[in-house]
Amino acid sequence: MKQEIKVCLLDFDGTLVSEDILSLLCGINGKLEESKELNNAFNKGTFNTLSSLIARINTLAGITETQVVELLNKNNYLN
Repeated sequence: MKQEIKVCLLDFDGTLVSEDILSLLCGINGKLEESKELNNAFNKGTFNTLSSLIARINTLAGITETQVVELLNKNNYLN
């Protein structure tokens, strides 16, 4: 059975974008601070890479594609 790709994750590290897009997206559902705290914990070494990524992705639950497009159309986040 052929599996369909449902998600593609890219880490730009501020090279291509001017903001932490994942945190901005978490702000859509009121989890901006939670996302920032998770990111800070990762940067301090509290979380390993995979655990941190999974936790941050879980903060995106419930966000629609329309909401993402609307957010990204508000500003030009590309450098």
